[in-house]
Amino acid sequence: MTSSSTAPTAQDEGRSGRRLATLLGSAALVMILVILALVIAVGRRGGNPPAAAPSPAPPAANPADGGTGPATLTTAPVARWELYQGAVLPYSPDYGPRTVQGLGPATGYSHNPAGALFAVTQLSARAALAPNGDWEKVIQSQVVSGPARDAGLAAGASRNVAPNTAASAALTQLAGFRIANYTDSAATVDLITRAKTGQLQTSTSTVDWVDGDWKLVFTPAGSVGTYPLVVPSLAGYIPWSGV
Repeated sequence: MTSSSTAPTAQDEGRSGRRLATLLGSAALVMILVILALVIAVGRRGGNPPAAAPSPAPPAANPADGGTGPATLTTAPVARWELYQGAVLPYSPDYGPRTVQGLGPATGYSHNPAGALFAVTQLSARAALAPNGDWEKVIQSQVVSGPARDAGLAAGASRNVAPNTAASAALTQLAGFRIANYTDSAATVDLITRAKTGQLQTSTSTVDWVDGDWKLVFTPAGSVGTYPLVVPSLAGYIPWSGV
C-alpha cells in the first residue's frame, strides 16, 4: 500500500522558515514595546526610582555608659561640690559616686573618662584623709590589691586622723585636671591643686576597672599618686574646682 502524502519540497521549507522568523520578530518587537512603556510610565511618576532609606543613626551615647564615648574629656563635667575632711570633692548622679558610706568608701562610678576622673578625685582624697575608723575600709575596698596596697596599709598603721567638717587652710584644693591616658581597663589622671598661697601643684594618679568599678592604684611606695610638682599655671589643664 502507498501513502498519498508527498515529501515537503525545499521551497516549502523556505516558506516555513520565513513564517517562523516573522513570528519571532513580532514577539521580540512586542516585548521591546512593553519594556519601553514601563520605562516611560516610571519616568512620568517621578523620573528616578526611589532611593534606599538611609541607615538609622546609632543611638547617642549615654554619658554614664562605658566604652561608647571618646577616650578623653575636653570640658569640665558638671559636678556638685561638698566638703570631705576639709577638701572640696565633686559628686554627680551620672558619674559617681552613687553610694557613699559616710566618711568611708565611696563607690559606683561610670565606666568612662568622666567616671575615672571622679573616682581619682574621690578615692585619692579618701585614701589620704579618711578618719581612722574609716580609713582601712577605704583602702581594703577601693585600692587595687597587691604589694603597693600592703605598703600603704603598713605606712598608715600609725596614722591618727579625726573627722573634720570644716574647710582646711592647710589643704590644697582641686583646681583642674587632665586625662593623661584612658582605656576601658585603666585611666591615668593628672590633678592640679591650688594652695591658699595660690601656688599650683600637679600629681598623677591611676585607677583600674576592677569588678565593675574604678579602684585606685597605689604607687610602689604605697601612696595615692606621684609626688606633687609645682607648676606655673593651669596651661594644658582643664579648670575644675568647687571653691
